[in-house]
Amino acid sequence: MSLLQRTLLEFIDERLESLLRVPEMWGSDESVELQVLQLLELRLLTLSPSLKEEVARVQQEYVRYIREMFPGEPPESLAALLSRQGRGAELTRVLRGFVDMERRRAQEALERFPSGRRLLDDVPGQQRPLRHYELN
Repeated sequence: MSLLQRTLLEFIDERLESLLRVPEMWGSDESVELQVLQLLELRLLTLSPSLKEEVARVQQEYVRYIREMFPGEPPESLAALLSRQGRGAELTRVLRGFVDMERRRAQEALERFPSGRRLLDDVPGQQRPLRHYELN
């Protein structure tokens, strides 16, 4: 994995944890929800650019996750759904479950697509010149 990838993943994971730990610092519940989803998309793309097609599935999986947790509810954001039910305090717990599930799914996607795996791992025994963004 390149220095840039490691740095981005560390930043994304730290930001995800902060959003889930102190969501009120990051804005409204809906804002937090959308930030979490966007960071998960960026995380997957950072892991491997070859998984670009998988990024669109983050939203699809999220919709499925919410439908399974709240069957029969109208399609709306998790924040709106929980607020309407008077359960706004559950937002981070529900988002945490999805974040954990997406981290596992990203790892499984890397294992399914070996070409994507090569983009993440340095090839043992081969030296390559440093790229401009790795010089710092």
